[in-house]
Amino acid sequence: RVGLVGAAVTDHPRIVELLETITEAGREVGLSSLRAERLTLPLAKALKAGGALGLTVASDGPSQRLRDMVDRKHSEAQIVRAALLAKEAGLKRLKVYNVIGLPTETDDDIDELVRFTLELSKILPVALGVAPFAAKRNTPLDGAPCSGITVVAKRLERLRRVLRGRA
Repeated sequence: RVGLVGAAVTDHPRIVELLETITEAGREVGLSSLRAERLTLPLAKALKAGGALGLTVASDGPSQRLRDMVDRKHSEAQIVRAALLAKEAGLKRLKVYNVIGLPTETDDDIDELVRFTLELSKILPVALGVAPFAAKRNTPLDGAPCSGITVVAKRLERLRRVLRGRA
């Protein structure tokens, strides 16, 4: 099994050819995560041929407002498109990484995450990977405070309660 890991693996101009070469050599192949806007049907099919059962993308925030705040360039439409392509390629699930506890986050942002997760789950079964916000150097929120354990725990419990059995 060959794992391709990097910050922008799917930005490689010959990623599909690379995946096909690996699978034609009899190996399984996987990617750590990919940018939803970079997914194409040939790429999704190459992942499926390489043994992938699902597709993993990053949302990086529970709402578009917060994704914009952290300077993520992708939209809900791009993630929906990725889910549709994954389904068309025969993949069985979608994993979406998210960050909660961002500065200025409200219950409305969490409600948007719930709504969007339920929308995605109509296309493919969804698993959420949820991590608490921690500021990183040289990013738009460098030095911003963390929300704290209490806030993050309440938001995680709310997500578990509302999405139980559906994601």
